[in-house]
Amino acid sequence: MKIAIRIRDKLPREESLPSVIKSYSNVDVTLFKENNTNAITTVEPTFQFDQVFGEKTTQKQIYNALGREYVLRALEGYHTCIMTYGQTGSGKTYTMLGTEKELGLTPRVSLELFNAINMCQDSESEDGVSVDFKVTVSYFQIYNEQAIDLLSDEQTVLKVRDGPRKITFIEGLSEHSVETCDELLAFLDKGSALRSVGSTFINEKSSRSHAIFTINIQQTETDAFGDKIERISSIKLVDLAGSERAKVSKTSDDRFKEGKNINKSLMTLGRVIQMLSRKNRPMGVAYRESLLTRVLRENLDGNSITCILACISPCEYEESLSTLRYASTAKLVKTEARVNATHISKGEEHLFSLQNQLHDLQTTLNLQTARLENQRVLEEQIEKINETNRYLQRRLEQENKVCTNLRNRWSKICWESRQLGSALLQIASASEAVSTPLGFQWELVSLQQDCAKFKTALQSDKQHIRNILDKYSLL
Repeated sequence: MKIAIRIRDKLPREESLPSVIKSYSNVDVTLFKENNTNAITTVEPTFQFDQVFGEKTTQKQIYNALGREYVLRALEGYHTCIMTYGQTGSGKTYTMLGTEKELGLTPRVSLELFNAINMCQDSESEDGVSVDFKVTVSYFQIYNEQAIDLLSDEQTVLKVRDGPRKITFIEGLSEHSVETCDELLAFLDKGSALRSVGSTFINEKSSRSHAIFTINIQQTETDAFGDKIERISSIKLVDLAGSERAKVSKTSDDRFKEGKNINKSLMTLGRVIQMLSRKNRPMGVAYRESLLTRVLRENLDGNSITCILACISPCEYEESLSTLRYASTAKLVKTEARVNATHISKGEEHLFSLQNQLHDLQTTLNLQTARLENQRVLEEQIEKINETNRYLQRRLEQENKVCTNLRNRWSKICWESRQLGSALLQIASASEAVSTPLGFQWELVSLQQDCAKFKTALQSDKQHIRNILDKYSLL
């Protein structure tokens, strides 16, 4: 990981204050602190870095010494990242964005990138190699531990997902295709205008969020034989919110809450860098303790060429010392950058096309097979239902026949009952009107008893038949 330091020039309100920078060169910085109570002075150790930019260094000089290298590496197929770190008001956002007259790193990177793209597209090489580019941009901020899309009109809170190989992605983050530098800068201006800022005692326009602007580059190089090399890379430009102390910045309640979340994420970033700087890294690095470290994981410990540009104020001893110590630790971190390129010959491309077609056909076949299987199961179920219906129909016909026979028998019994009743009445009338011999009377009594028994049996049969009819009438 490359570490650079930028010493901000004094502001008008700081002209009367002593500088805490004792000396610096192109690669080192030494701080100086004076104790006003006893006039004892102490000299802090000298910190060494890859590059140190003094107060009078221009935006152009910083880009030429730092930014251009990361554009070229991205065009080679590497993922690159530049992030600014430092105290509130130390010049981070100015370094990253700049002004209309003094462009910062991000607009200069964009200009350099599209100049290189236009040169590649305008001049096809003598051996017939052509290069096609596709560029997209995304822009989001981490505000109070929430990821918010700065290029979306809805400004919704997005979810962060962990992927394989130390990659983290923002679910639902919008990506916008750009074909010119002007289009890219328009998106940059749009997102920057929506970024959360607030006023503190130290900085009137203090950034209250971490902002991450990403340029994704996909380039396809095709030679005269139709063979292709596809490179996928990105340039990630990170403007971290400033570290601060509440007593010094004199913040309001809202600013205090924002500052608390900012310091939490920066402290987690510091712990992660401390762990990664060790020769024997611990098994569990605390990436998930902060949204910022989750998002920057690949750039801190993965496939990325990363640079931290630490900005310090010339009159803030404690904060500048803390920043230099932080940067000195980060200098020990090693990443595992590699070229993200895939070689595809014309035959391989045709093979990939056939494989994709085969995959599509296999998917269609699987869907059709599943539909046929579902249809077969459905037909079996319908056949079972039809078989049940046929069985019930036969059963119903049989029960109807039984009911018909019972109704006929019932009608016959009713007729016989009426005939028997009529005969009994006639016999009773005859027995009263005519005196009969004793033997005949005995026969009459016996006949009456038989009739009574028959009547009882008849009533029992009637009740039994009623029960049967009631049972089958429910079918």
